[in-house]
Amino acid sequence: MKLRTTTAFVLLFALMFSLLLPVNQNQVIAQQNPTQQIQQLTPQQIRRLQARSRTVRLIRRMLLEQNVPFEPYLLFARNWRSRLATHFNQMPAMQVSRSRLSPDLSGVEIANELTLPEQIRLTGDTVILARKVKFQGNNVRIKGPYNLHFFVVDSFRTRDGGGSVTIDTSGLGRREWLQSRNQSRSVSQNQKKAVFLKASYFVSPAQTQNQSGQPGADGANGQHGNNGSNGGDGSNGADGSCNGSLNGARGNDGGNGTYAEDGGDGEDGGDGGNGQPITLTITDPNDTTAYNLISRGGDGGRGGRGGNGGTGGYGGRGGNGGRGASCSCEALGNGGDGGRGGNGGDGGSGGDGGRGGNGGDGGTITINYPSGYNVNQVSRDVSGGQAGQAGQPGSSGYGGQPGGGGTGGTPGSVFSCTASSGTNGNPGSPGSNGTTAGSGGAGGDGGNPGSVILNETGGGGGGGGTLEPGGGGWNGCTEWYWVYYTCYPMLNASLEKFPAECPDRASAKSLVLQNYFPSIKPENVLITGFIQKAKYQKFSLADNFLAEEWVCYETHRSYAGCW
Repeated sequence: MKLRTTTAFVLLFALMFSLLLPVNQNQVIAQQNPTQQIQQLTPQQIRRLQARSRTVRLIRRMLLEQNVPFEPYLLFARNWRSRLATHFNQMPAMQVSRSRLSPDLSGVEIANELTLPEQIRLTGDTVILARKVKFQGNNVRIKGPYNLHFFVVDSFRTRDGGGSVTIDTSGLGRREWLQSRNQSRSVSQNQKKAVFLKASYFVSPAQTQNQSGQPGADGANGQHGNNGSNGGDGSNGADGSCNGSLNGARGNDGGNGTYAEDGGDGEDGGDGGNGQPITLTITDPNDTTAYNLISRGGDGGRGGRGGNGGTGGYGGRGGNGGRGASCSCEALGNGGDGGRGGNGGDGGSGGDGGRGGNGGDGGTITINYPSGYNVNQVSRDVSGGQAGQAGQPGSSGYGGQPGGGGTGGTPGSVFSCTASSGTNGNPGSPGSNGTTAGSGGAGGDGGNPGSVILNETGGGGGGGGTLEPGGGGWNGCTEWYWVYYTCYPMLNASLEKFPAECPDRASAKSLVLQNYFPSIKPENVLITGFIQKAKYQKFSLADNFLAEEWVCYETHRSYAGCW
């Protein structure tokens, strides 16, 4: 009994001692049980995490290819600036300021201060990590169907501040396809003119590219059915003979026209492209820039029209009846009957119209903003693309015309005596029209709307749980955690406006904490930079003390799932 009591006491002491030791946060993440989901997520939250997981993995891959000295997952933490500050100081690229002159942008850009053109064309997925980002104009426009992610530490601004920044990463759709097609036609027409004017050079115009299958492209129309073949004419009947049958033979029937081919089905319209993710980091709570963030799904293309059914083949003409023999008045042959005309062939059925393309899904827009910033100033559009219209059906083909009947043969004749004339052949039956017209294609489905994620990088008191990536999953997914923070303001004071009872920063900090934040120990709060933000006052402090930024500490986390 004693041995058991002693063992239990030792184990309890060891457990209590282990709880007092500092814990490595990465170890906490690694020790979570991936199969245990602590907090149930809504279907909408899961869909958002699935979309964000793709973005997180893309950004992580792009940054690791640049050999950054930190885990890129940390960029999605609420306190990423403070946690990564030491790493940023060690990165040579973040100590160098650079300017880009080319309007084309893609890949990873890392700099201290990065200056960008006013008009930018995205040519690939882009990640920007910088202390400062500044544009060369005040009306910035960035466009292209690619990822764009800004992680900015200190400032993000236009040339003179204010102005507007429009970022459009919408998926390609029918409108863009029509523009591209019209441009191709215009180029082709100009080339034809050049060929006409300079024919001696034998320059042939470029063929217009087949753009079907592109995002939002209209489906190609179905091929029209080929017409049926005409029936052959019937041969004439044999004439009567004095050595055999005196009467002329019946003409042979004309051949029937063949069935026409059915029209081909129209091709399906191209699906609109999905809107691509945007990450915008706003650093100044007093930022007056008008931000317009657009990540719409592209519109689906129209379904192609079904081809028309072909016309049935015409029936052949019946052969003429043979002539009667003229041997004597007692031996005169009758003319043969004309042959029957051939039937016209049936017309082909019309082809079905193609299905309209689906609209692309809206993208995910993530806005990181400081406490005190009015995030409603940011216009965002993540609507799904419109469904493509259904293709029209093809018309059924006409039936072929019937062949005419053959002419009756003439009777045999001798002067003063005549036999009866043969009768004309009957005409053939007309062919019937195509059996059915094609059916119209179905309309496409509209794209799903995307999502907007608002991350306040500061915030008062305790921070609520936020979903943050924490590592790669066991099956290629991304692990997510509910992370909880406690946030404190980093108080900025103006030396010139210190009250008499606060001769230095330490006293100022203590006074403010005692009056407004009595539960916070002074040693846990930082005072950095003597910057007066005249337009921003988060709390009812004296004009001397303005809460500009926040410092957040993680208190605990729980596993949410892997997507």
